[in-house]
Amino acid sequence: MSKKIAHILLLATALLWGMNFVSLKYLSNVFPPYTLVFVKFGIATLFLWSILLSKQKKGFPIKRLEKIDYKGIILTGIAAFVLYSYFQIFSFSYLSANLSALLCALVPICSLLAEVLILKKKCSPITYVLSLLSLYGVYLVLDMKLGDFFSSTAIWGILLMMSANITWVAYTMTTGHLQAKYGSLSSLTYQMTAGSIFLGLISIRDFAQAVNTLRVSDQAWLIILNLLFVGIGTSALAYLFYISGMEVIGIQLSSLYINFIPVVTAIASYFIFKEHLTIHQLIGMVLVIGSIIFINKAEENHHQKINNLKASYTIT
Repeated sequence: MSKKIAHILLLATALLWGMNFVSLKYLSNVFPPYTLVFVKFGIATLFLWSILLSKQKKGFPIKRLEKIDYKGIILTGIAAFVLYSYFQIFSFSYLSANLSALLCALVPICSLLAEVLILKKKCSPITYVLSLLSLYGVYLVLDMKLGDFFSSTAIWGILLMMSANITWVAYTMTTGHLQAKYGSLSSLTYQMTAGSIFLGLISIRDFAQAVNTLRVSDQAWLIILNLLFVGIGTSALAYLFYISGMEVIGIQLSSLYINFIPVVTAIASYFIFKEHLTIHQLIGMVLVIGSIIFINKAEENHHQKINNLKASYTIT
């Protein structure tokens, strides 16, 4: 794959994941949440298996899942596609699609914090300053006084989205050896299958309500289209696009595209939900996105300096 195609795929990923928040915000208001998440990943799982099996017919080797990895696949599947999704879905009861997407964009900072606390990673001083600046940006997007912040229901939505971020970081930190062993596509399919089985068991509680919603709603066709979009578009194709693009141009450059997800969500929310942004909120978005972009750059330079220093010691 050429770098040009990789960039196009990553741009498509940012667009799909940005629209994902808008679509899920709509669905969370009209469709039972437990069945919503199951259908979302159930569709994606079937789609991924169809791709995997078609590749197998063309001679693409698929490594069978070994018994020793069952536990790892199940736990990572539950983390990435059960816990993460429920935290995200229920946050929409308290937050706008704009704020949810912006909080999701803090994943790189959460990852960095986890590496500092758990792996004892050393960061450049500017990284800590930029991290605080990004948090201030989120505060501006909330557009409320500090006293109102703790008395508002928004605090619950923020806690849910940050829980989703922490869950995703835990997933990314524990899934690397599975991707290396089975390949990105196969490991993702196995994990999503495990997650979908658990989601199916949980969704029983409101499955009848979901069927009745589709039967009586005058927007059934719109609900179905959105379900197909979040299932195939944002949960299957977007993952594949991101993995494919990242393998060509690397993690650092790929993450720059993901930082623009809140921008896509904000534009779509403006036209679909009529969610207007104040000047304070616009400044806050710029601070968050800008901080994350510069953090990526600062950490890349810091890492390069450490490698150069190690190399000089080795030569000496």
